[in-house]
Amino acid sequence: MAGTIALAGLGWIVSPVVKDLVNKSISYLGSDIAKGLEDLEMVLLPQFKLTIEAAQHSPHKVEFTKWLARLKNAYFDAEAILHELEYKHLECKVKGKDKKLLVRLSSKPIIKPLAKFADQVTKKASMLSSQKRKLLKRLNKLKEIAAEAKDLRDLLGNNSVIGGNNRPVTSFLLAHKVFGRDGEREHIINFLLDDRDHDGDRYSVIAITGMGGAGKTTLAQYIYNDPRVKKHFPIRMWLYISRNLDITKCTKEMIECASGDKCPNIHNLSVLQNKLLETLSKSDNIMVVLDDVWCDRETGESQWDELLKPFAFRGAKCKIMVTSRSSWSFPSALQPSKLTKLSDLALDDFISLLRYHSIDGLQINNAQLKNDLSDIVDQIAKSMSKSPLAAKVVGNQLRKRPEISFWRSTLENVNLSNTREILMWSFHRFDVQFQRCFLFSSVFPKGAIFNKEVYYYWVALDFIQPSDDNRNAEDIGLEYFEMMIANSICHPVDETHKWYTIHDLFHDLAEKLSVGDCFRVTNAEREIPSTVQHVYLEVNNEILKEKLSSICNLSNLRTLILGNPFIDDISEIFPKISTEIFRNLRVLEVCSRGYTTLPRVLGDFRNLHYLDIARSSIEKLPNSILQLYHLQFLLLPPCLNTLPTKLCNLIKLRHVVQYGSYDNKANTLPPVPYLGKLTSLQRLDEFHVRKEEGYKLQQLGCLKEIGGSLKIVNLENVIDKEEAIQARLIEKPKLKKLELVWAQSAEINDLEIEVSDFTIVML
Repeated sequence: MAGTIALAGLGWIVSPVVKDLVNKSISYLGSDIAKGLEDLEMVLLPQFKLTIEAAQHSPHKVEFTKWLARLKNAYFDAEAILHELEYKHLECKVKGKDKKLLVRLSSKPIIKPLAKFADQVTKKASMLSSQKRKLLKRLNKLKEIAAEAKDLRDLLGNNSVIGGNNRPVTSFLLAHKVFGRDGEREHIINFLLDDRDHDGDRYSVIAITGMGGAGKTTLAQYIYNDPRVKKHFPIRMWLYISRNLDITKCTKEMIECASGDKCPNIHNLSVLQNKLLETLSKSDNIMVVLDDVWCDRETGESQWDELLKPFAFRGAKCKIMVTSRSSWSFPSALQPSKLTKLSDLALDDFISLLRYHSIDGLQINNAQLKNDLSDIVDQIAKSMSKSPLAAKVVGNQLRKRPEISFWRSTLENVNLSNTREILMWSFHRFDVQFQRCFLFSSVFPKGAIFNKEVYYYWVALDFIQPSDDNRNAEDIGLEYFEMMIANSICHPVDETHKWYTIHDLFHDLAEKLSVGDCFRVTNAEREIPSTVQHVYLEVNNEILKEKLSSICNLSNLRTLILGNPFIDDISEIFPKISTEIFRNLRVLEVCSRGYTTLPRVLGDFRNLHYLDIARSSIEKLPNSILQLYHLQFLLLPPCLNTLPTKLCNLIKLRHVVQYGSYDNKANTLPPVPYLGKLTSLQRLDEFHVRKEEGYKLQQLGCLKEIGGSLKIVNLENVIDKEEAIQARLIEKPKLKKLELVWAQSAEINDLEIEVSDFTIVML
C-alpha cells in the first residue's frame, strides 16, 4: 500500500502546477539565465512518473521516501521565493512603481545545452537581485534532485503500473434513483409515521445497518426527503456523528438545524440543552437522523445519554433514525425499536443499478456494439460484490469509455469483488490535477458539508492551472466538482442538491492517500507530522493553544482552517503564530463567532490567496489586509458593514462575496470605489451606481471576466449614453443574467431614452 500511496500523493509533481513554477521563474530570471531550467520541464519531469510507478512494487521504498521528501522540500523552497518575487512585483504595480520587473516569456522556449551558456549565465547571475539569486539557487537544487530520478528508477526496478485514462470526463449527471430498497423504505416510513407508543414515553429509535457502501445513507436520505415524512415532521434534524462524539458541538448543530438560524455563542451545555428544548417545544412531531454512528468503547453510555437528554420524554412522536456499520452493541440510549439490516441487493436489482449508471441512455448507434456491451455489463455485475457504491463507481467509469476493449479489461483485470480496490482503481483513472483536489477533501471531517464553491480552495492553492482552450481555473474547478458528483465521490444532503458531503469510503481513501499532507487536529492526542501542508482545527481554545507550537513548526504549511465556530477567542492565537512559517500560508479560514476583529498581524501573511471569515462574527477588516497583494478570494460575513476604501489595490482579487445569515446566499457588498481596477474579478452580484468618481457605471468596463448574474442598481445616476457604453457589458461573454434597476423616485426624462437604447444594444 505504501507504494500506491506515494504514487497517488505525488502525481501533482508531473502536473501543470510544476511546469507553471518553471515558466514563471524563467519569466523573472530571463531566458538566458534560466536556460538549464528548461530541461527540468522537458526532460526530467516526465521521468518522475516512471520513478514513482517503479516504486510501487519495489523493496527499496526507504530510498524512494527519502528522495521524495527532498524533492518536495526543494519544490516548496523554490515556490516560496517565487511568491516573494511576485509579491514585490505586485506591490510596485499597485504603488505605481512598476519598472517592468517581468521579462516577457516566449510561448515556445528554445532548449539549448546549459554548458554552452555557462560563462554568460555566471556573469548575468551575479547582477541579479538577492531574491532572484535565491530563486535560481533553489531551482538548480530542484533540478539536481530531479536528475536523480533515473538512477533511482534503475534501483527500484522498472515495475510500472497500468496508467489511467486521463481523457476529459463528461459532466453528464444521471437523475438520483434508488434500486432494490423500496420494501425497506416503505417499512421504515410506516414505522416513522406510526405515533403509537412502542417504548412508553421514550422516543423511538430505528437503525439502518450494513457494510460501508451498502447504501445506508442513501436510503436514509431517500426517507428523510420523502414528502410524507416532511409533512409529518415539522422539525427534522440531520447530524453526522463522528467517532469522537462532541456533545456540545452536536447540541449546537441540532439547535441550528431545528431553528434554521445560528446558535448563540453559548458554551454551557445545560443552557444549550434548555435552548434546544425551547426550540423542540414548537412541535410534537420531531425527527432526528444520526448518520454513521460508531458503537465502540471510545464513546461511553453516559455521553449518549447526555446528548439525547432533551429528547428523553418526547414520546413516540419523536423518532430517531440511526445509520451504522454495526448491527450490535448499541448504547442503551440508542437501543433500536426497529432494526433494518441492509442485505446485498438481489442480482436483478444490482444488474439494473449497474446498467443505469453504465449503459442506460448512452447514444450508441451500432446495435451489435450495444448488445455486446450489455452482455459485458451483466458479466461484470455477477463478478462484483453487491455494493451499490461499487456499482455506481464502476458504472460511471464504463460510461466514459463505451469501448469493448476497456469493458473487457475491467472485467478481467480489476478485482471487482473488493469495493475499496474498485475505489482505488477509479482514483487512478482521473488526471493528476483532479486527484490533488480530491485528496484535499481529507482535511475536512467526515460528514462535513460543502457546496460547489469548494473549488475556491483548489484554485487558491494552485491545484488547477488554466487550460489551452481558454477555460480559466474556475471553469475547470467547477467541472471537477461536477465530476465528483458524477463519480459518486460526493452526494447531496438536501433536496435542492445545493449541499454535498464526501462518501465515507471515499473519505477513507483520501485520508490514506494524503498521509503526511493533510491533518485534522482533534481532541485526540496525535502528533502532527512535520511534512503536513493543510491543517484543519476542530478543537476548543485550550487544546488549540497546546497545539500552536507544533503548528508553528510546519515549514510547508499552506492551509489553516479554524473549523470550530465555537472557539471563544482568537485574539491570543495570531500573536503566537510564527510570521516566517505563516508567510507561506495560502488559505486561512476563521469560523470563530466569539471575536469581532482580526489582528493587524494578518497583513504579514503576504502570500495569502484565500481569506474566509464568512462564518465568523468579524465586523471590521484591519487596514493591514491591503498588504495582501496575492489575495484572490475574500469571503465575508453578513455582520461586516464596511470595506477598506482602497480594496481596489488588491488587484489579484477574483471573488469578493458576502454571505447571508444562515442560508449562505450572497449579500450585497458594501460599496467600494474604483472596482474597475480589479480586472481579474469573476463575480460581482450587485453594482450600485453613484455620480461620485470611482462609483460610476464605467467602472464595469474593465471587468471582462465577470460571470453569472449581475444586478446594476441606481441607473438613474448614469449621466449619459457615453457613460453607459463605457460599461462594455456586451464584452462580458460569461455574464448569463443582467438585471437593471432604477430608483422608483427617479424622474423619467430624456435620460430614460438614452438608457433604454443602451439596454437594447447591450442585451
